[in-house]
Order: sequence, then structure tokens, then C-alpha cells
Amino acid sequence: ERSYKNNAALNLSSLSVIPGKFCWVVYVDAWVVDFGGNLLDAISLASKAALESTRIPKLNTVKGEQGQLDYEIDDECDEHQTLDASSVPVCITMSQVGNR
Repeated sequence: ERSYKNNAALNLSSLSVIPGKFCWVVYVDAWVVDFGGNLLDAISLASKAALESTRIPKLNTVKGEQGQLDYEIDDECDEHQTLDASSVPVCITMSQVGNR
């Protein structure tokens, strides 16, 4: 969890709609049905793949009826922003076999 909250791994400012007031929140839930290896490695790789394929819809700000800001989500599927998850770390397990 700490590696994903680090701003060097994932640019959290890309989730901001209005800085300091409104932002997108991203949750990654892992549901393990069965495993035959290292669970942390599999969850780490799946989390990175999910973050890389995340599409954030484009928001437009409009004035509401009382003059407050309101948000409209763009209906166009092609109008989205993606998360740059290229710097998100992936856990790998290594072991030594023999004396080498």
C-alpha cells in the first residue's frame, strides 16, 4: 500500500479535478480465489496491470442553479485520461538454488 501512495510511483496530481477541492479516488481490491505460488507477487502484478488500464472520464465544470460549481461527465468513451503506472513497483520473489 505504501508503494502506491508514494508520489514517485504514481502521479497523484493526475487524479485531481480541482486542486485542493475535488479529486478522483482509486481503489484496487484483490479477490483471491486460489493460488499456487507467491500471492504477493500475483497481487502486485495484477494491481499494476489494473492501474495501467484505468481510464478516468473527462469532467467538465459547469455553474449550478445557485452559482456553485457542478460537474458533468463527458459521454464520449474516447475522451478520457489514463494513469501513468510505469513507475509503480512490482514485487518479485527470488530464491537461491544450490551454492551459486
